[in-house]
Amino acid sequence: GRMLPDRTIHIDRNPAVNPDVVFDLEDGVPSKVLVRGEEISLVNTVDEIHAYHIVEHLGEMGETETWFGFWRSCWRALKPLGVMYVISPYYLHEDAVGDPTHSRLICKQTFSFLDRALYVREAGQPGSSVSQFGIDFALPIQDMRLKVKDGESIPAMILVELTCRKTAEGGLVELVKPVPQEATV
Repeated sequence: GRMLPDRTIHIDRNPAVNPDVVFDLEDGVPSKVLVRGEEISLVNTVDEIHAYHIVEHLGEMGETETWFGFWRSCWRALKPLGVMYVISPYYLHEDAVGDPTHSRLICKQTFSFLDRALYVREAGQPGSSVSQFGIDFALPIQDMRLKVKDGESIPAMILVELTCRKTAEGGLVELVKPVPQEATV
């Protein structure tokens, strides 16, 4: 069996892995779930979301509705200042393109669309269409990590920590995070 903390909810579309909730995350995170006979709201109630090896399977390159629908649903589920941890194959590594179930390549720039201030800095377009996606995570670019496998020179994984920049009333919170000493692990 799985060793998960008591209040952890495991969501997967594959019933064979014995998740608490069988659900396809391409449809986003559900707003409520039934777990062990208890109905649980997933609206402004989640402290952390761990999305390990998920985002590279969402939608297709160039298609945005599934991609941003997933992020909007995560934004909705997280409490103000909740944190989302993402691990995905790095787009330059053979694992990213070698797995036929991967439908999207993930790099640092992929996440700039989730942080309005970063997007404006990177794209130089204040008031651009990024605001239409209805989300804003704090994502200092220096907080992303690239993990290199032993004996390889190309990073295999990208590790990202996103903080849900919203207040209980739905407004935005400005965050200041310390700059990490190293950019890679």
